[in-house]
Amino acid sequence: MVSRLYSKRNSVVKIGNVVLKKVALPQLARQEVLRLRLLEKHKVHVPYVLGSAGCYIFMKYVQGATLTDWLGQRERTRCEMEQVANRLAVWLYGFYKGVHHSKTGIILEDVNCRNFIVSLDKPILGLDFESFSHGTMEDNVGEIIAFVNSYDILEQNKYLFTQCFFEGASDILKLDTEQVLAAVQKANERIAQRRKSK
Repeated sequence: MVSRLYSKRNSVVKIGNVVLKKVALPQLARQEVLRLRLLEKHKVHVPYVLGSAGCYIFMKYVQGATLTDWLGQRERTRCEMEQVANRLAVWLYGFYKGVHHSKTGIILEDVNCRNFIVSLDKPILGLDFESFSHGTMEDNVGEIIAFVNSYDILEQNKYLFTQCFFEGASDILKLDTEQVLAAVQKANERIAQRRKSK
């Protein structure tokens, strides 16, 4: 059975238990495979790469809901929110450690909440490592908070998740909370600008 999976930039299809991702250029595929293997080596939960050829990457399919879908499914309890928010912060900690993040170093360029797979009984799994950027951990955490607040989901879920994630990530990643709040503001402005230009 073949089904198309959501992706803004790429063609992504699921064939049985395999995900086939087609990127624009062969070097982007090679780069993403190297990043996935580096992160896997550092015990960061990412899709297992089965192989690649040209512009195509073959990965093992992972069951679960995206963070966006999980937040939108139903009203969540504080306990559920704390669990998922802390698991996301732990995933980010592993990611930064895996890419040897210094105070200003490599961060995720696309922190869209669709790029995280959630399951209450497993660690968070991160997707889409086509492009990295340079910045601070506070930038990524601020962007995630801003994105969650921009989604059309229950207000209670937005409030609870952003509060739990802000607290959990600040503690686990030892963040400068003022810088996180400044990053939220910058990300809010970018989101508003993007929506105006549509």
